[in-house]
Amino acid sequence: MNDGFVTDNVFFAAALCYLYGEESLLKIEFVNRQKRFHLDCPSFDGEEYLREFKSGTLAISDLLAYSRTYNLLMKTLWQMNKDNDTT
Repeated sequence: MNDGFVTDNVFFAAALCYLYGEESLLKIEFVNRQKRFHLDCPSFDGEEYLREFKSGTLAISDLLAYSRTYNLLMKTLWQMNKDNDTT
């Protein structure tokens, strides 16, 4: 297990899940109406990928796989909202 990385950006969370596999998503929590995605990836790598993501240079070679991962996250968030889950 890595030291972990946390983000509140669903698009970036989907990118990390795409890069590290969907099983890298450890937890989603709502804190003060803000989503936090906890991922099993090295924090150093997460920070570097975040810089690339923000600069527009993070390469996604399989858009279909990324879209499926993003949709999985959105469906999970929708279900959490419906069930009033916070974690």
